[in-house]
Amino acid sequence: MKVFKFSMALLAIVGLQVSIGLAAFTSSAHDFTSSACDACHIPHGADSTVELLWAGTLVSSGDLTEWSGASIDDASLLCVSCHDGQTATGESSPSDPNNVVGRDLTDDHPVGVTYDGAAAGYKATPTVPLYGTSDDEVSCASCHDVHNGSGVVSPLLRITNVNSALCLDCHDK
Repeated sequence: MKVFKFSMALLAIVGLQVSIGLAAFTSSAHDFTSSACDACHIPHGADSTVELLWAGTLVSSGDLTEWSGASIDDASLLCVSCHDGQTATGESSPSDPNNVVGRDLTDDHPVGVTYDGAAAGYKATPTVPLYGTSDDEVSCASCHDVHNGSGVVSPLLRITNVNSALCLDCHDK
């Protein structure tokens, strides 16, 4: 009986945290209030080649024009799969032309490139996360938090960009 009570209490706490976390989506660029998670994740019928129970169709990296030397990371590929302006799921970016990255990534901030903190103009160690097999690559997720966990609502940034704070996390000027 104690195990049952403990399990129920644990489920209640997790449920409360999930409901509080979902409230952060309200009025954000990812406000899917009717089904917040289903916009990206689906429990049944997901693409089994992609982790995270991905609900959409992945864009092939071969369909993208990337920066020289870049190789798009998995997290950014998920982002571009909706923000390419062609394959969005539900009501995401094509309804808001300001959120379309397109398939030519050379006119956007580079992703899938190695961050070199020793290079001139860059900070040695940024506070935003880096990705890739060596945790040294810039990704869409380096600057954006799609789950809005950091509390910065729009446009789902990890930290505020007031006075270029987000940019200055990596760049000297």
